[in-house]
Amino acid sequence: MFRRMFMKKKAPKRMPLATITNELFLPTRMVYEVYDARRLNSWLVNTSCMAWDERLERWVWLHCDAALDLDFAPAYDKVPKKSRPVVLATCYLVDDQTFHVYTRCGLRAAKFLTFFDRAVLRTVAMGKFIDQYNLVTDMEPGEVPPIPEDYFQDEDKIYFFDLAALIDSPDSPARTAAIEAALETSTLRPLERHRLEDFYEDGPEAMEMSNVFREYMAGIQYHSDKPICLAEEFRRLIAQLKK
Repeated sequence: MFRRMFMKKKAPKRMPLATITNELFLPTRMVYEVYDARRLNSWLVNTSCMAWDERLERWVWLHCDAALDLDFAPAYDKVPKKSRPVVLATCYLVDDQTFHVYTRCGLRAAKFLTFFDRAVLRTVAMGKFIDQYNLVTDMEPGEVPPIPEDYFQDEDKIYFFDLAALIDSPDSPARTAAIEAALETSTLRPLERHRLEDFYEDGPEAMEMSNVFREYMAGIQYHSDKPICLAEEFRRLIAQLKK
């Protein structure tokens, strides 16, 4: 009894945060450039799986109706009825030129890009950037989980290395050296911005595979006490797959 009274109480174990459908919580934001706000707003109003959240003045993309055609994982169909439909994304028409979409994981972002591109003409709106938080968020039991919007409030913290622009620049030794250095020394930065040109050029499958790699690297970083080198980890992964 006395031993119990004076024993130090163990701190609650922190656990990685996941979505209700078991994806790693990796907040993602897509930035769309809007060319016809009236037609975009009409699409939002008339699309059955989009709903207006009057309290927070935003649109939500729900896992129902047309969204069911996107081949989500079986975990989405196993969500308890009281938690359905799952909110896949939160959306904000910031102004007549800007539309922001937030998701809790990369897979939902890739699915939204596909869904939106099929339904909305690129002359109405088109994705310009994808912003990603790449570190695992862990929590103690009972903590209130954050929302994706929290991670992107300070634009100055988002690292944007425009590799696509560098590749398209005139060929020179300096350009080649810069690309090689970027690829060989790049670490997993907390907040990154990438152009969405790869999605429009390579398609949904490439975007979803990129998300798998992102989750894998986030997991490795979570268990490392120093920044990981992406190129080294990629080579290690390829070697393991060959075995």
